[in-house]
Amino acid sequence: MSGPLTRRAGRFAAWLAVVALLVPWWADAEGARAPTSIARRLLGPVASLAASAQWVRFDVALRDGAHERAYAIAETALALDPGAHQGWYALGRHLVFDRASKESEPEPAERRRWIRAGLDVLQRGERFARDPGELAFLGAQILYYVAVIPDVELRWPGGPAAALESAVAAFDRAAALGHPLGAESADTARADLATRVELAK
Repeated sequence: MSGPLTRRAGRFAAWLAVVALLVPWWADAEGARAPTSIARRLLGPVASLAASAQWVRFDVALRDGAHERAYAIAETALALDPGAHQGWYALGRHLVFDRASKESEPEPAERRRWIRAGLDVLQRGERFARDPGELAFLGAQILYYVAVIPDVELRWPGGPAAALESAVAAFDRAAALGHPLGAESADTARADLATRVELAK
């Protein structure tokens, strides 16, 4: 019994390897990167399952310290199932809280670069995910987090006030996309911004 099962598993793994070569990205008129539907058409109803397998490989590659390979695997997974917000969420969160951490990257300029990369992933995901509000809300939380980091440490352009302004806009967008905590969080960030502006006078 194990022989046929092993052969089927091997054929499926080989099929995934072929699909990984067939998931290029194209740029639309507004500059957003969007996944093609070639791989999804080829895999049909098992595309989501294939994407899940790719996310397992993503985690393994990160544990091995193979970041570039991990990011290539993540792009394949996103192309296979762009509607699942969890993938965009996982990649964006990793870039901000792992790759951009002080432990991983002590240089402020590099930390800012990775944070922006994570925010870009989340905003790109908002265009394709079935639950874009979750991605907008995480992006807003990240910007709020940036606002409370001492400016001397990160040196965010425009300082904490600029990060707070961006957080307010992102929380408002999350609310518009249906996130249940978006409006309340936007009000909190807006009040914090008003207090910061008042103290700066």
